[in-house]
Amino acid sequence: MSLGNQRQLESSDLWPLQQENQCDFVSRQFEPKYHATKSIVKASLSVFGLRALFIGFLQLVAMVASLYGPIVLQQVVSSVETTSADFQTLLVPIVMLFVVKVFQAVVKTQSDLQNEIMYVQFTSALQNLLYKKTMVLNAKSRKLKSTGEISNLFTSDMWQVLAVSFTANDIWITPLQVVALLFMLWQVLGWAMVTGIVVIGVAFIVNRFLATASRNTWKELMEKKDIRMKVVNEVFGSMQIIKLNAWEERYYVKIRDFRDDELKSLWTGSCIQAGMIAMNYIAPVALTTVSFASYVLLFKQTLTASKVFTALALFNMIKAPMMRLPQIIATWMQSLVSYKRFTEFLALDERDPTIVSSTVSSNAMAIEVVDGCFGS
Repeated sequence: MSLGNQRQLESSDLWPLQQENQCDFVSRQFEPKYHATKSIVKASLSVFGLRALFIGFLQLVAMVASLYGPIVLQQVVSSVETTSADFQTLLVPIVMLFVVKVFQAVVKTQSDLQNEIMYVQFTSALQNLLYKKTMVLNAKSRKLKSTGEISNLFTSDMWQVLAVSFTANDIWITPLQVVALLFMLWQVLGWAMVTGIVVIGVAFIVNRFLATASRNTWKELMEKKDIRMKVVNEVFGSMQIIKLNAWEERYYVKIRDFRDDELKSLWTGSCIQAGMIAMNYIAPVALTTVSFASYVLLFKQTLTASKVFTALALFNMIKAPMMRLPQIIATWMQSLVSYKRFTEFLALDERDPTIVSSTVSSNAMAIEVVDGCFGS
């Protein structure tokens, strides 16, 4: 950082990248799998599948370890409520909680590191695959896909597809975490959690509707962006003709109309995202309120200190996965749109290298100079 503050950093100033993370090394593993299966998903599972399973196992262990906190809290508060509590009874679960939390931190850090490394490797493999495909497109394919459409694949669609690799295990660990926390809440509040489950069901239905709308809006937005970028590239490619014919205003209005239409879809997508964020904050609060109200008013039960503190801890823990789950679903649905666009692009026809031939032998000699003398 000190050197970067003095001058612009160069590649020689950085640590060398490990060989297993270099694009050439990853591509040599990924490309043969892709050409054999013609599927990014199958090639990714073949190359990164075992690592993804290992990361999923680490994340699962960290998630299970995080559930130990409310259990210890209930034991401690229950012991304090009784008059027979002693220091030894409280010390053992607290020490165990400390050990479990340290273990959870180590496992969580390792899983995050491995997940980021896999993300970097998958990014290198996918970008290299697209670059090489762009270089070998034949004339017919280049007419089907303009420069602007290809640019959108690298700038917009790329990151949507890569987001799936980063959340590959969250799609099943997050629902599992919600179910585990609901089961623990069931043990604390009993049948009062039925109303809470109803709240979660309603929130899931609403979020599913919003996620579907977000996917459709994203698909519409990318189609409009392709159209606009195609016109922009035509303008840059024919700038001299446009200037000579004084068509600047005409093309300006045309591009502006395309941009306004694109902004409408962008605004619709922003409103949908705002609705999803609102649901993410409303659902946990509604779950807590309805569950406690049902326990006291409907089932006429008394809330003890141990139940209140334990339930609040569990409600606080369930808030994060409930907020994250709709975002993961929306990300995967948008990624599905981008993945289809990738598949269409990679399926385009390529130049046939066999149609280019040379009749000149590699050993043939075109010019030979013997005992030549050049200059004075």
